[in-house]
Amino acid sequence: MGARPTVTVDTAAGRFVATSQTTDGPPARARALLDAWLPGPDLARTADPLLRGLVASGLARPHTAGTGDTPTATGSLDVAGSDLRVRSATGQPHPHLFAFGIPVEGVQWNTAIGARARANAEMFRQADSIARSALKAAVDRAVVVPDTHR
Repeated sequence: MGARPTVTVDTAAGRFVATSQTTDGPPARARALLDAWLPGPDLARTADPLLRGLVASGLARPHTAGTGDTPTATGSLDVAGSDLRVRSATGQPHPHLFAFGIPVEGVQWNTAIGARARANAEMFRQADSIARSALKAAVDRAVVVPDTHR
């Protein structure tokens, strides 16, 4: 469906019509509509000081989607690669900053919803990928600290 869908009613056809600025496909049309949407992330209105601080400092940027001259903000953090490295304000993936789950819902659709034990859920595979990359980054940055307690 895409981010932030808009639903209207085509009374002549007796159908609901749903569209999203973040997809190129035709509108979805249906005789019935079940409103079961979960509120998505919204970096522009988040109360989370960590997310606000990451964006304000330029360490992170909002994800956008869509085509044309005006991309639409999805409300999510922008991430790159299979290990979901957070993209900075300039678009560069940060070497030591990762995100997954609800903050990247607009990029990785429905991964947080289906995370169930023993189900090999995408969210768990993402967590494993992030853990491998974070451990590698930690080893690559290992610094020998002099022992000052002699």
